[in-house]
Amino acid sequence: MPRPRSDEKRSAILDAATRVIVTQGLSAPTAGIAKEAGVANGSLFTYFETKADLFNQLYLDLKAEMASAAMKNFPEKATLRDQVVSTVWRNWMEFAGVLSEKRAQLLAQLGVSTNHAGNSSCGS
Repeated sequence: MPRPRSDEKRSAILDAATRVIVTQGLSAPTAGIAKEAGVANGSLFTYFETKADLFNQLYLDLKAEMASAAMKNFPEKATLRDQVVSTVWRNWMEFAGVLSEKRAQLLAQLGVSTNHAGNSSCGS
């Protein structure tokens, strides 16, 4: 019977993938990502079926983080102008100001690839 998945290992893989992709690009081997995460290469595929699945999850996590930051303290009853200009835009600018360089580079690389849409294959 397979071992239960660990949230810590999954997070370690995602964090390692961020670091490795920023330094080596999207062609970074999964073995390097696994080594950086401190897990066996096979363990990486326990959490993410394919390299494209790993990239998709990184992309989705970054986009969810961005959306969450933009909607922080969203005033439901405010005017549309106040909702967008005073809240969403301000939140977005604050988020962009604290976005780490690594995450910004990762987002740029993932954003220009087609992996997050599942239209491209990634070798391991």
